[in-house]
Amino acid sequence: MARILIVDDERNIVYLLRQMFAEYGYETCEAFNGLAGLKAFQSQFFDLVITDLRMPKMDGMSFLHEIKLLDPAMPVIVLTAYDSPETAAEAKKKGAFVYLAKPFQMTDLMGIVETQLGSPVNKPGAILSPAVASCVPGGADVTGESADSSARGSPNLGGGL
Repeated sequence: MARILIVDDERNIVYLLRQMFAEYGYETCEAFNGLAGLKAFQSQFFDLVITDLRMPKMDGMSFLHEIKLLDPAMPVIVLTAYDSPETAAEAKKKGAFVYLAKPFQMTDLMGIVETQLGSPVNKPGAILSPAVASCVPGGADVTGESADSSARGSPNLGGGL
């Protein structure tokens, strides 16, 4: 089962994405800020990352930069409600696989994910409980307050914006 890390401070977006991906058979892990997302990424393995840009504790551009330092080949989809040509260019330059402005069509995002990860395990419309992984080792919360970062190494927090 493909694993997707979702990092967004808007809980309603996270919930909708989790539900959609579960319906298609993808496992998700959620974090509500960039720092918590980075800690989850360092301690686990994912097939794809989806991140917002404007978040507390570590913004999405800095998060993207850190992810690419740890795993240059990791596909990262950037979502933002603050769309601009400059922001899109910067995200692409930092290694974003796809840049989508909010609001976006869920079917467009699902098509991008399916293209990257392959066909989903389940057909849409199946009633499934969401497959949600514990995002942070030791059961710590996903706010970024505490977590072990031993799996992928320590973040280089000086390189972000």
